[in-house]
Order: sequence, then structure tokens, then C-alpha cells
Amino acid sequence: MSIFDDLGKKLSKAGGNAVEKTKQRTEIARFNGRIKDENKKIDESYRQIGKLFVEHYRDEAPEEFDVFIRQIDESLENIEKYHEDIDRVKGVKKCPVCGKELLAEDHFCSECGADFEEASKEAEHFSESDDDGEVAPCPECGAIIKTGVDVCPACGVRFDK
Repeated sequence: MSIFDDLGKKLSKAGGNAVEKTKQRTEIARFNGRIKDENKKIDESYRQIGKLFVEHYRDEAPEEFDVFIRQIDESLENIEKYHEDIDRVKGVKKCPVCGKELLAEDHFCSECGADFEEASKEAEHFSESDDDGEVAPCPECGAIIKTGVDVCPACGVRFDK
């Protein structure tokens, strides 16, 4: 009987070790999950810091940031073009003043009454300007525009003076 008793003790001990190892692995996995969550929070904070930095210090940024700021600007331009492509495929356009989605053939906005031809002329005038004045983000759409303009050429919002 002692062989069976020894075997039973060994099996019991092995089972206890397996249970203990399983508990350890579970606890380690739980801590690793918490570490991963904290790293996500850190990454999000870095992202927010970068976004705020560009929004507030774009013109004062050290030279080593220029490449990243240009990449951001290029991506924002690409995104805007893709939105325009989507609108073209859908057969719609956005009012440059209020942003309402309208049929591509509309000439006036049914929401705010904006004349698309007039808004288009203002945007054209802006793009032809030779002035190297300061720039700032549009408070409505975030497009980078020259300060002192009356209307954002990207979204058409009018600014109070």
C-alpha cells in the first residue's frame, strides 16, 4: 500500500504545484494587463501633448519639429481631399458657410442662404494673396489660415472683427 500512498502524495503535491503555478500566471497576467493599460494612458497623454503643442506653438516650434508639423499638415490636406472625393461620389457638397450637406448642383444653401459663387470667390482671393502674414487655425474647422481674413476658405465660416 505504501507505493499507492507515495504515488498519491506525489500526485497531490504535483497538483498543488500546478494550482500554485496557475495562480501565479493569472496574477502575472493581471499585472501585465494593468501595465498595458497604464502604457495606453501614457501614449494618449503624449498624443494630447503633441496636439496641444502644435495647436499653440506651431510658429514657435524648434526646427526639429518642422518635419512632423509638415507631415501633419500634409495628412490633414489629404483627409480633406478624401472627404471631397467622398462628397463627389455621393453627389453632394458642403455649404462653405454652415457645413450643411447639399446636392452638388445647388447654388445656394437651403440652411443659411449662402451663395456658393460668392463664397468660392472669397476662397480664391485668399489663395491668391501674396501676403506672408501670420497664420492660425480656423476655430471652426481647424484649417490653417492667414490671420485677418473675414472668411475661412476651407469651411466658409465668417469671423467677427
